[in-house]
Amino acid sequence: MTSGAVATEQRRTLGRSVAWRHAVEGYVLLLPVAIILLGLVAYPFVYAIYISFTDRVVGNPGHWVGLANYDYLIHWVTFNAAVVNTIVLVGASSVIKLVVGLGLALVLNERIKMRNLFRAWVLLPWAMPAFVAFLTWRLLFQPIGGGVDLLLQALGLINAPVDWLGQRSTAMPAVILATVWRGFP
Repeated sequence: MTSGAVATEQRRTLGRSVAWRHAVEGYVLLLPVAIILLGLVAYPFVYAIYISFTDRVVGNPGHWVGLANYDYLIHWVTFNAAVVNTIVLVGASSVIKLVVGLGLALVLNERIKMRNLFRAWVLLPWAMPAFVAFLTWRLLFQPIGGGVDLLLQALGLINAPVDWLGQRSTAMPAVILATVWRGFP
């Protein structure tokens, strides 16, 4: 082996050890942050699971009840209705958002007049803060003087005001519409 080959091999080995040392230093510097995040996320998560197996209330240490809380929850009619409503809301709004989003993407990709204006209009739900969007939709769905009622009455589709968020038959479609508007782009 020549002296040039030995020097090259030493440089490679030295380069690997420097790279390894830099990698170890990076992990050592990350370790305190990782421990803090683990403590802030994992500990409360595990503790909440533990508490779910007790009858603990604020100010009372509680006793181990095992799966009794989960048994109560599974047989609670209101909880089951909430789960079904959540599945319907998430499923319907996700499918509609996908279809509307893909459709708008196809339309806005074409060369049409005022394409940039339409693109800006599509981004409006994202630009609007969630609380402002909530208040806007709440005002639109009001039974007296709400924008949806006024529009449908002007078109002759309804004769009397509708309490969109106060009736079982109209609340879910109204919330799905607002959710789709907020999240489709």
